[in-house]
Amino acid sequence: MSSTSDINRDFTTSSTTTALPPAKYSSLRSGILRLTPDTMKCKLYCRGANCKYCGWNNWKEDQMAISGLYSSWITDDIMAMARPTEEAIQKFDIIESFQKNNIKAIFNLQTPNEHAFCGPPLHQSGFSYNPEAFMKHNIYHYNFAIPDFQFCAVENILDMVKVISFSLKQGKIAVHCHAGLGRTGTLIACYLVMAEGMTASEALELVREKRPNSVQSMEQVVVVGQVEDIVLRNARILPVNGGYPLHSYLAWQNSFLSNEEARHYPHVPKLMFQICKRVLEFVFEPSGVKFNHKKYEQHEVHNCTLGEISVEWKNLYTKRGRAQHRHVLNVLIRLATYPFEKDEKLIQHFQVAGVQDMEKELADLDVSQTLTLLHSYMLLPKKPLASRKNLITFMEAYSPSSSQVPSVVVHKVWHCFVFFLCNVLSYLTEQNYDIVTELITLWMLGDVVNDVKQAVHGHMRDLYARNLKQQEAQAKIYHENLERQSNRSSTSSGGMTTIRNE
Repeated sequence: MSSTSDINRDFTTSSTTTALPPAKYSSLRSGILRLTPDTMKCKLYCRGANCKYCGWNNWKEDQMAISGLYSSWITDDIMAMARPTEEAIQKFDIIESFQKNNIKAIFNLQTPNEHAFCGPPLHQSGFSYNPEAFMKHNIYHYNFAIPDFQFCAVENILDMVKVISFSLKQGKIAVHCHAGLGRTGTLIACYLVMAEGMTASEALELVREKRPNSVQSMEQVVVVGQVEDIVLRNARILPVNGGYPLHSYLAWQNSFLSNEEARHYPHVPKLMFQICKRVLEFVFEPSGVKFNHKKYEQHEVHNCTLGEISVEWKNLYTKRGRAQHRHVLNVLIRLATYPFEKDEKLIQHFQVAGVQDMEKELADLDVSQTLTLLHSYMLLPKKPLASRKNLITFMEAYSPSSSQVPSVVVHKVWHCFVFFLCNVLSYLTEQNYDIVTELITLWMLGDVVNDVKQAVHGHMRDLYARNLKQQEAQAKIYHENLERQSNRSSTSSGGMTTIRNE
């Protein structure tokens, strides 16, 4: 896996050039606040034990989405709040209120023992409440410690947003720092930029509309702009710049995917998988394409993390299936004949469309556009993917006709990438695999070299032979089922005749 520095070298990043809303605090005030010792902050700025953010007496009912807490719903599923205290939790049954509102996780952005002199004394956990009290009621607690009036590096924000995305699949979330304004508003705004596709200005405007005075320092405003800049330049379905190593793209892709998705696509890019899945479903129908997961003690290239492909061959031989298959072959022939012909409009569209909208964007494409997008993507990675010798060895070692499964020791990231691609194309081309051998060679080497092309041809031939065996096995099962149904029908008819004769 590439380090962050490797990724940054491969992908463009820069400071945002769009106009951002002003900070709530001046740079001078923010600087003074940062330099003020924590023990003094509480007394000078927060009124110590009478801190309004640690109580409920200073807030109107419409300023407390949860009774006893200065809290606001930013979206239907994300609540920003001041830190809860043990006293408020008991007095207002806050845990029960969380359960009624389907809040499944708390994101605590405070550092331990922060604002120790604000409000009631801190719990022995170092916070104003006991996180375990919430966890006992199946409300998760995540602590991402960020110093007051500051924010963290963008790389850390990406990780936080991924955890937020995961948590939102379980239910609603609550985010807090001390007052629930600066760090809290900043993280929520960053989430809205990354996951919801908002601009930095739109996200900041929404957060401040729902929770006035949020995102306080200029540093916090700027970090939202930096997240927008990274999303605009890099979190796009189709990268703008080519020539990057495959492993770097995979690492960067996974920084924008949820942890669950990142585990699913460690070796095969999500874009490539989604395209291939769609084209397979175009030919074999959605119900006729499955990815069967098998458990292996070691990583297995044929299965990878995606599952072993299984198709319903009978769907190919329907009138619809044959027509779709011919269409796919015609598109592949065109791409192989004119490999450097580009659909600029299609490319530009996917260089702008965000990763979070991938499935929706792909759903709008016909099969010609889908395969053209795959071809455009395959031309981007740095070539060759591996040396000619290693590519030839791979094609032989991972052939279905090979009697030995290669050792995991020789596994490389590109192995799964190449095998998955060849495997999908074998199902799409059938006996016409010749039409894609040059295309596959070009995608791997950046050129068509005869010895590698011959190795690809042999690999595709063996995959076709495997497919024939699969067809025979499915046909046998299909006819056996028909025969059983026929026998049951005959038995049933015979019984009915006997009854009538009696």
